[in-house]
Amino acid sequence: MPFLFSRHVLPDKFCSLCEEHPEDTIHCLWLCDGVKSIWLSDPIFSSLRSKVFRSFGDLIAAVLADTSPNFAALFSMVAWCIWVRRNKLREKQPVWDVGETVRRARELLQEFRDVQVRPSRTSVQRMRQKWMPPGLGVYKLNFDGGIFEGSARAGSGVVVRDAEGMIIAALSQNIQLPSSVDLVEALAARRAILFAQELCLAHVVVEGDSLKVITATNNPQKNRTQWGMLLKILKKPALGSKFVTHS
Repeated sequence: MPFLFSRHVLPDKFCSLCEEHPEDTIHCLWLCDGVKSIWLSDPIFSSLRSKVFRSFGDLIAAVLADTSPNFAALFSMVAWCIWVRRNKLREKQPVWDVGETVRRARELLQEFRDVQVRPSRTSVQRMRQKWMPPGLGVYKLNFDGGIFEGSARAGSGVVVRDAEGMIIAALSQNIQLPSSVDLVEALAARRAILFAQELCLAHVVVEGDSLKVITATNNPQKNRTQWGMLLKILKKPALGSKFVTHS
């Protein structure tokens, strides 16, 4: 590329495949005769091939404007495969055939999607019961975890009430999407314990509506789930607390 040529990283600024044009981004990934056949091999990209783009930014804008399902994702994966293939050729390493590039890109894209874990929202058993205030001199911490639809994020919330049911503190926190809804709830329970510690509360009751998390927390036996390590924190009294119960 011109920048690498100016830094004396490359011997010249011309494309290493066609050796005719400057090696800028749009040439490497779109205009070079060595890659045109790749884009022409799949009809999904035919709408782009009929247009003229002055820069790679213009090309990306057209890709993002296309409303076809998964179009932008496939385009990005094919472009990445072209870039990897180009670098391998430059280093005289073995590469896949030009005709295999789109197929390989589709396989890699599917492989990426297969390993994305989407937790089921129906996997958590919840207990529904009337809220009761704690005893005199005791604070109740209600926790809950949830998943934000349409984004790879989750969140936890904690509300602290006194014996009269008055809210004395609350917090909400965004977290990266864990691999299960139960883990979201366990993380929310842990945050409640830490919140009690931060507030220096001496007597607390921790309450949540995830039956699985509460049952596991009250069970003295070792839990072997992926969130079992969190239970060690939940089962220990918070620093400065006289007792912690879970209901």
